[in-house]
Amino acid sequence: MLAADPVDAAILYAAVPVPPYGLDTKLFRSRDGGLSWTGANLGLEGERVISLAIDPAEPARLYAVTAVQGGISDGAGGVYRSDDAGAHWTRVGSPPTPGGLGGSSTLLILPEALLLSTFRGVVRSRDEGETWEPSDPSAPSDVLALQADPRDARIVYAAGWFGRARSRDGGLTWTALNDPPGWRGDAVTAFALAPTAPRTLYEYTFWRGVYRSRDGGDTWKGPSAVPGIGNLETEHLLVDPEDPKTFYLATTAGAFV
Repeated sequence: MLAADPVDAAILYAAVPVPPYGLDTKLFRSRDGGLSWTGANLGLEGERVISLAIDPAEPARLYAVTAVQGGISDGAGGVYRSDDAGAHWTRVGSPPTPGGLGGSSTLLILPEALLLSTFRGVVRSRDEGETWEPSDPSAPSDVLALQADPRDARIVYAAGWFGRARSRDGGLTWTALNDPPGWRGDAVTAFALAPTAPRTLYEYTFWRGVYRSRDGGDTWKGPSAVPGIGNLETEHLLVDPEDPKTFYLATTAGAFV
């Protein structure tokens, strides 16, 4: 897992599985674009980091989401915060996540709140992770991914086992989005939007492939088949920062464009 400083692209953070079993991770930091790395794990010993987020307003402030390795559902984990660029980590308030955090849980930093996706829905913090509260009952459950519109942070998308939903008020309330043609309840395991055209969305479903929407999720086209569909665990789906028609899919079988 890799995260880049939003202000200084030479500063990178990487959470690497610890051998031989990878049941926990170790966090490293690079200040030279990945040429050299130093440990940034103090306070995270024995934890398995499943998500990293860097505050764009204060890049020295980082958040790490942890979870215990499980089968379909990971065990309960927690949220850690660093205020000194990863030199020290402190566990903050535990989110209300009975049933555990998902292996793809995402922490999203908005100007006024933090959002955390879980198997029980989306939880929200307004005090830098110290306390957490569930979103409105309209919030989706079994969430695997969160994305915010880079031009309007009030617009947030959630996707997962349920399908997909959109919030226009920073995660306070949610509206379910239409299903793509031929969609049969497949889990959306990866979700991304185009930085230069935020209403262009892409999603990957385990059995069907990649769908695309050009109107913020109101309508969808696809799917675009991926070699080995149905047997690929998807790690990341990214859209080219300059070309909204080009996307990159990272899976257990390699990368696809």
